Amino acid sequence: MCFDKYVAELVSHAWGLSSLHVKCPVCAIEISYSEWKNYVNKETIEKYEKFNRPFPVFSRFCVHCDEENLAVCQPDLNKQITIEDFDSIYDKMQLCGYFDDAFMKAFKSEYKRYVYEGIGSMENIYHTFISAYSQFESNYNNPDSPQLPSLTEDSGEGSSTAPRKRRRTRSSLGPRYNVSQISSELVALEKSPELWKELQFLHLSTFPQTKCKKCERAICFKCGESTWHKGIACELYLKKRIIQAKGSSGTLATLKWKLAHSRPCPNCHIFINRDEGCNKIDCSHCGFQFCWVCCKKWSEDCGFYRCSGSDAASFMTDSKAASTGEKTPKFTVEDESRPESGVPDVAAILSRLKANFK
Repeated sequence: MCFDKYVAELVSHAWGLSSLHVKCPVCAIEISYSEWKNYVNKETIEKYEKFNRPFPVFSRFCVHCDEENLAVCQPDLNKQITIEDFDSIYDKMQLCGYFDDAFMKAFKSEYKRYVYEGIGSMENIYHTFISAYSQFESNYNNPDSPQLPSLTEDSGEGSSTAPRKRRRTRSSLGPRYNVSQISSELVALEKSPELWKELQFLHLSTFPQTKCKKCERAICFKCGESTWHKGIACELYLKKRIIQAKGSSGTLATLKWKLAHSRPCPNCHIFINRDEGCNKIDCSHCGFQFCWVCCKKWSEDCGFYRCSGSDAASFMTDSKAASTGEKTPKFTVEDESRPESGVPDVAAILSRLKANFK
């Protein structure tokens, strides 16, 4: 009975960022799931299996049809990775047209060494893929770049005519969504839960757009908005929607609240909502700890209720005030000398004690 309550408490307080390991409360030796599940109730087991999966997939629900859309594919732990898995992805990469011949040759050699010789890692292969895609996007957005890949096509004047090359145009490329699918399939080949989680958020950072599998509407995985805003940061897009808002006042109020109380996680870039509490934030998606005010990794310089990064604090405060219509609070030099809210003012207490004992 006591052990049942002990495990139920552990499961209830687990965030699900990684698999929960149950340990003996007496000797602290880890107990396998197959053993401890025999001594707890069914409700605890169901909650554990739901929130402590080794491969928790990030998802967004479509606001139009309420369909759940998954960010990436889950790995099949019962299936051994084969060369055919990589060859299938390789063929899709060739068809989408985003990668030149030199990269494709190097990519094929890398995954063959991984499968046949065990050299390298799935993580390195995926980083190679993302780096090549990011480089192409950078070159494509810079039309003067001499490194923009080219396609080979026939001139149409007969088979004896040498093929000529032309610069790639967006119409000659496969949809960007196809590259996102290829990326998702590559992530699914990683079998380590921790590495898979890292690759999932790298995928989301590179490919934040998806199509609802039911109504085919575009969705932004980062902020959850149902309209894809290419080339515009989520914060700027929300501000634009507030300016252009029409219809019910409830929609406008919701947008203002979201802008004022949301920040993208510096690690996974997914929006987090917070309307109260201290400045220390633990991302519920990737577990990254950061300061709500300066949006940097949590450190001793970040106060629980007042961050030492005054410029960042001023920017965040002004942003919130602009979205809510509130006046920006002014801080004086005296404010900086005071302790944080909830922390005893030791200097004031000592001065009062000295005054009383005089």
